Amino acid sequence: MKKVVRVALLILMDIICINMAYVVALLLRFEFNVFSDQFNHYLGVYVTNVMIITLIKVAVFAAFGLYNSLWRFAGTEEIFKIVLASLGAFALVFLYLDLTAQVIPRGVQGICFLLDIIFLGGTRMSYRSLRTLRHYGFWNMMSGRKGPKGGDRVKRVLLVGGGSAGASMIKELRDNPQAGKEIVGVIDDDPSKIGKRIVGKKILGGREIIVREAERLGVDEIIIAIPSASRSDIQTMVNECNKTGCRLKILPAYIDLIDGKVSISKLRDVEIEDLLGREPVSVDLREISSYLEGKIVLVTGGGGSIGSELCRQIAVFKPRKLVALDIYENTIFDLANEMCAKYKDLEFETVIASVRDKARLDDVFDKYRPHVVFHAAAHKHVPLMEFNPKEAVLNNILGTKHVIDLSDRYAVEKFVLISTDKAVNPTNVMGATKRVAEMLMQDKS
Repeated sequence: MKKVVRVALLILMDIICINMAYVVALLLRFEFNVFSDQFNHYLGVYVTNVMIITLIKVAVFAAFGLYNSLWRFAGTEEIFKIVLASLGAFALVFLYLDLTAQVIPRGVQGICFLLDIIFLGGTRMSYRSLRTLRHYGFWNMMSGRKGPKGGDRVKRVLLVGGGSAGASMIKELRDNPQAGKEIVGVIDDDPSKIGKRIVGKKILGGREIIVREAERLGVDEIIIAIPSASRSDIQTMVNECNKTGCRLKILPAYIDLIDGKVSISKLRDVEIEDLLGREPVSVDLREISSYLEGKIVLVTGGGGSIGSELCRQIAVFKPRKLVALDIYENTIFDLANEMCAKYKDLEFETVIASVRDKARLDDVFDKYRPHVVFHAAAHKHVPLMEFNPKEAVLNNILGTKHVIDLSDRYAVEKFVLISTDKAVNPTNVMGATKRVAEMLMQDKS
């Protein structure tokens, strides 16, 4: 019902504007001489055809969708639509008068065409402005504090990104005052943009001034609105923004914006995937579950940072038995307490042994007969291994060979070697030993 009333009021307003435009056009054309014969003659022609001319124009406006737009969000597209509708109405009225052998001066019709654009555009922009005033409140508009009425505090936002996405975000926040956010400044690295304005907001400078401007402007929240930015750029900006202590939001990459449109609802907190130097790897949990569930799993180096986390992750897939092997009793003891408390139904056992001791490892494999082996035992400290290369060779190469050979002898179904990026074109002892471990694995595969 509200929509019908709104459309009816809009049509009524257009009827008034259409007729006002013709009267004003005649006054302008005849220099406001309302007593001249010409003025009265052409006014009479118009009055005779007022119903038909009005109907033609309203029908054209309706055909161009002027009564279907959400004028609260009116922009350049709607203004362009008004221009086209006014041009179409002008052409049809001109054709009608020509076919009926009636004359209204072309100058009057030209002025009327321009006035149609001004009156129609003016009424619709006025409606938008009134809606804005109603949402923001008059005094908030006057003071520049655009936010929800009722005394709620407006969050002061620093926007990073002065491109099309940034412009769309400024418009979104402007048109949705209930979000309670106000853009107080824009950051962009393009030197040609600095000092200029984007949708009324000043571009303050590059990312190097984020901390300073956030403090100066009393910023509560920072929004990164650069969907096309690389992950390395995002990481740099996030690091800079984190120095401010402000809440941080990000607009996803364009590929993640399904409809390609920028909106407040698309804003989210920064996630770890935003900072990766690569695309996130999708893990097939069903495939992993198929070779862990109901199996006996051995994790070497189970007390270390990687090994202990492997144990936690493996426990979720309900293996028949999980065996954690490590040379250091303190870390493996802590892990055992944690696993027993968190996974009460899991059969979890610990083994104190060194991968360098092949005879001891043989006893472990003979006792447990593992189906799956995760080999995480290794010396990983780069600087220390530079001073202790023999230990690195014994542990990372010889130890790995022992585990691989025994896995082969006891028919282990799956063997996973935990390596390191240092093994790629190694430049240090630790990386070199891990690269040899990879080659041993490849040779046995």
